[in-house]
Amino acid sequence: MENFLTEILGTNINPYIWLVLLIGLILISRIEINRENIKIKTFLIFILIVTLGAFNILDIKFSLVIALFIIFIFIEFIYVDSFQKEIINKLLYSIFDFCYKMIFEYKVGYYIIALILVSDCFEKVMGIFSPVIPEINVINVIVGYLLSCYAGIKCLKNEFATKEFSEIKKSIDDILPYYNFIKTNKLEKFSEILIQKEDKSFFERKKTYNWMSIEFFKYRIKRLRSHYEQERGQNKSKYKIVFDIIKRVKNFIFTSIKKIISILYNVIIRRKNIKLYLRGYSTIEMQLVRTLAVKNGYSSHVIQRKIYELIYSKVFFSSLKSYFEYYHYRNLNDYKYYLIYLYINIAPVKINQKYYSTILKMYNKKELDKIKIEEFYIWTLGLSHSSIEKGIEESKIANDFNMDKSELTKLIKRFSNITKRDNK
Repeated sequence: MENFLTEILGTNINPYIWLVLLIGLILISRIEINRENIKIKTFLIFILIVTLGAFNILDIKFSLVIALFIIFIFIEFIYVDSFQKEIINKLLYSIFDFCYKMIFEYKVGYYIIALILVSDCFEKVMGIFSPVIPEINVINVIVGYLLSCYAGIKCLKNEFATKEFSEIKKSIDDILPYYNFIKTNKLEKFSEILIQKEDKSFFERKKTYNWMSIEFFKYRIKRLRSHYEQERGQNKSKYKIVFDIIKRVKNFIFTSIKKIISILYNVIIRRKNIKLYLRGYSTIEMQLVRTLAVKNGYSSHVIQRKIYELIYSKVFFSSLKSYFEYYHYRNLNDYKYYLIYLYINIAPVKINQKYYSTILKMYNKKELDKIKIEEFYIWTLGLSHSSIEKGIEESKIANDFNMDKSELTKLIKRFSNITKRDNK
């Protein structure tokens, strides 16, 4: 079989040129171009690579590099969503997008394992078992093909699906296009309340959109420095202050390690759902991008969703701002307020065990300007799925913003009564 294929490929043309031609033929074949058909084409390409590896025709590693490079060109520059092509102007963002798609959408990890199974290296390692399993090379080739087919099935099932960039942009424009956005005094107050509850670093991160950034690290250092200056104001000795800071850092490290161990224990040993432990690890932008983009698999694929949030909160919102700058949109200094405006209009909440898809539906109002500051504060409590308890009227936020305590009491009673009525 190997000699037959070698004769077909010929000796005058480099076999890797044939590989490039075959991959190109698969990619440009006349099948309607959409997300699902691209996955089918990619599956055929990896099956081709596995076949070439199984018959030792081409070097597997080099063939895989060629295949990934060609797929990268087609996915990121030829088959790419129209709006994504328009706004992504950094190669690094294209690489992030490609890596995410390859790992999580196209399941490239399964194909790599399949290639390892059919490679010479694996056959040599497993050769020690040949006296026990004489046909070990046949078995690993069969397993490699089965694994490839399983990857193709997983890829096409779309257990976790997200929108294309053009769909996300349409959802944003349906709320309010940026050129119609005007920052109001009420939105500023709402923003201050929101970041106090959800993301204190929001305005500190002027160019980044998640906690994997130097800006977020600087924000944490700034808070430590603020604590240091506060301690100095109390006339404490420098040694005492340094000792307190070291103690705070030590407590933070040990608390984080303890929390990680607790999560691993509960998820792996006790089989609890990991989504119960990931609340609070998202910035406002991460929450916004998942609400805008995730179509299905929101609760069942929490880790993949978190990785999606980390990557695309940066890729999409940074690119979108550059897009606005390129087309000379006004008020770019208010871009972060615009993201908050979008977030407020679409973020779902759960208060006293009852879900509300948006703040407007929660209060049966048509415009955000009609929402009272007390109503907004109650809504922010539902972002963490909190139960409203008595005493919230005296919270620091309520006092800082001079909220009407009687109005807060009425809202607490109202939503408590709604829950009791629903339970009946």
